[in-house]
Amino acid sequence: MDGISRAALLEIALLGLISLALPACAAEGAEHDASGSGKSYDEGEGLGDGACADICGTPSCGRCPPATLVDAGGFSIDATEVRNGQYAALLEVDFDAAVVPAGCEWKSGFEPEDWADDLDPNLPVVNVDWCDASVFCAWTGKRLCGAIGGGPANWKLGDDAETDQWYRACSKAGEDPFPYGTAYSASSCNGREAEVGALAPVASMLGCEGGLPGLFDMRCPHQVPAARRLTPQR
Repeated sequence: MDGISRAALLEIALLGLISLALPACAAEGAEHDASGSGKSYDEGEGLGDGACADICGTPSCGRCPPATLVDAGGFSIDATEVRNGQYAALLEVDFDAAVVPAGCEWKSGFEPEDWADDLDPNLPVVNVDWCDASVFCAWTGKRLCGAIGGGPANWKLGDDAETDQWYRACSKAGEDPFPYGTAYSASSCNGREAEVGALAPVASMLGCEGGLPGLFDMRCPHQVPAARRLTPQR
């Protein structure tokens, strides 16, 4: 989103323990073919004719969940991951098949695996796939973070602050290798070495702020030392 995260978060688990790295970005829509993702929690035959084929706040499309955006210079990004409470608003909407992007036609709904109505609303949503993330972003008038200027990111340039929205926001426009500064800190964010052992409420680890003021729980791709790369910090 140029306000939920990138396609790779599907494989990285989107925000530690498979959360929806939903800082999304706020810009023009991006295209992505998710047909080869290999993730399939929903084995339905596709959505049918629903009441909503537009964005939140329009007739039949439900209420817009509150979100804070951070100005990243030329685009905006969600300040935190998407919370369970925010994602629950999506699940209240009866969507038409027209909302799903190419490669996601098999989706018959957007409820994550192991979803429950009594989940802590302040925890990051988990077990979403790329299709869920893309639809959530579009429904809120945003898109998955991608290339600066619009369109999907070039993964070969994932550590280029001039072309990649996610990395530009996370790295303070290329100045810092970690979202919170220049030196690795095992306890700043909810990675394995922090030994929290569970999801933490979004923005609750105050040391995990950056590379923009008010932007929390980020993980900078390609800049974490090799030994740390399997320990998502966001």
